[in-house]
Formats: sequence, structure tokens, C-alpha cells
Amino acid sequence: MALADPQTLTFGVTDVDLPRTGVGPTSSVYSIESDSLNGRLTIGQTRGKRVRTQVRFDANVIVPDPLITGVSTQKSASVYLVVDRPLNGIDLDVLKENVVALCNYMTSDSAVLTSRILAGES
Repeated sequence: MALADPQTLTFGVTDVDLPRTGVGPTSSVYSIESDSLNGRLTIGQTRGKRVRTQVRFDANVIVPDPLITGVSTQKSASVYLVVDRPLNGIDLDVLKENVVALCNYMTSDSAVLTSRILAGES
């Protein structure tokens, strides 16, 4: 079963709709290409001895080359949330509480901890 189309991400105070651009048996891809943002949101799940659920955002930006004046280059970055769990034995409500707790931790107090962690603190 697929999620709603489009999916919406909020960057600062700006909501960005990402329409579905791909679908497979265990994943969906939502993409945006604009002057200010090129990105892809992938939501999927794999099953083996464990279940691995992943939400991933890949962003591509064009930035000036610091060494060559007038030349720009494409850079990319990815952000993921992965839940890795056994096939059974852990209730989905408990997993949801864990995901929400981690997201709240990273975004509390204007996401100060996120900034500090990205800067290399641990």
C-alpha cells in the first residue's frame, strides 16, 4: 500500500510537495526538481531475517567551486531514518514511540542538538 501522493517536506517554513515518481513492490520514490531544490524521498522496507524500514532524503545542490571562479559543481547529501527490527516480538507501537522520541530529541530546542551533532560533537 502506497502513501499519499504527493508527500510534503517542510524546509524552514516552506512546505515542498514531492510527487510520486516511482513505485516498486517494497518502496516508493517522491522527487522534486526546481531552481532551488533537487531532491528525492525514498520510503521502503526490506525483509530477511529482520525487517529494515528506511526513510531517506537525498538532496542535490549546485554550489560555487571555491578554487575556480565562475565554475559551479553539484554536491549531494543524504539523511536517513532506519528502523531495524526482528520479524516479530517488538510491538509496532513501541517502535513508533522510539522513532518519535528520537525525532523529538533531534528537533527540540530549535534543533540545537542536530546542529551540534552535525558539527562533530558526540
